[in-house]
Order: sequence, then C-alpha cells, then structure tokens
Amino acid sequence: MIIKECPICSAKVIRKKVKETYTYKGKSITVNNLPIFHCTGCGEEFIDEERVGPINKKLDALYREVEGLLQPQEIVEIRKKFGYSQEEFAEIVGGGPKAFAKYEKGTVTQSRSMDNLLRILRDSSDAMAILTNQKAICACEAKSAYQVKKDKSSSCSKTSRS
Repeated sequence: MIIKECPICSAKVIRKKVKETYTYKGKSITVNNLPIFHCTGCGEEFIDEERVGPINKKLDALYREVEGLLQPQEIVEIRKKFGYSQEEFAEIVGGGPKAFAKYEKGTVTQSRSMDNLLRILRDSSDAMAILTNQKAICACEAKSAYQVKKDKSSSCSKTSRS
C-alpha cells in the first residue's frame, strides 16, 4: 500500500526505513529496516500495511517465548509424532478444524490450556491413548495417572473404553 498524503493533516508523506525495538515484560526484539511512511507536515508515522503481518509474527514469537509457550515448530513436531493431519489432531485435542494450521504457522497463539495439553501429549506416552480411547484402562492403571488411591477391596479387570 502506498500512502501519498497524511490521513491526519493531508500533508505529503515520504517513505523511509527505521529501526524499531519492541519490548514485552523486559525482553526486546529489534526490527531493522522497517518501512514506514513519515508525514512531512505533522510528523506522524505509519507502518506499511504489508509489513504488519511479518512484524506481528515476530511479536507473537516474543510473546510465546516470554510466556513460556510452545513455538509453532514445536507444535508441528508434537502433532507429527502421532502421525495425524492438522484436522485430525484438532478433532482429538480440540480447538477447531483450522486451529492447528494457525498455531503451526504462528498466525494464532494457542491458549495456556492448549499449550499445557500439548506438553502433556509430548511428554506422556499414555496421554494420546487416553484421549483417543485406544488403550484398555482400568482403575488400577489410572491410579498413577490420576493419583487416585487404590481401594484394596476392589478388583481390577481390564476393559476397553468405547
């Protein structure tokens, strides 16, 4: 997009490149050669709309890093570990049919609860089986996962969930 006059004062604008630093909770990133429009009248500056997307991706990556959330490539690796498509994975863990395409491209940042679930799936060999009901589970097996005290008087027989 080319801006020829300032939307505030209607004066002429010039295109220039600047160095911009963004800070979130004490952690900073710097974007070099950021193209902007500078008003020769009022001094207002505008970011080129075509550059907003890439800048937002960098800011989202900074946010994920500071907040301790998984980065997009880590989400891809978790999904691929189980061999599911993005749509299949979303059906199993939730988030909508296009959610994982957005998480994996970095256009949307996953919630803390989704991040926690993905970490559990990554780190626990039983977590996916529990979600997909593929493993026979009884109260005795669930004990360690859910830290439930086993009732010594009860018996445990394996039955498959359906």
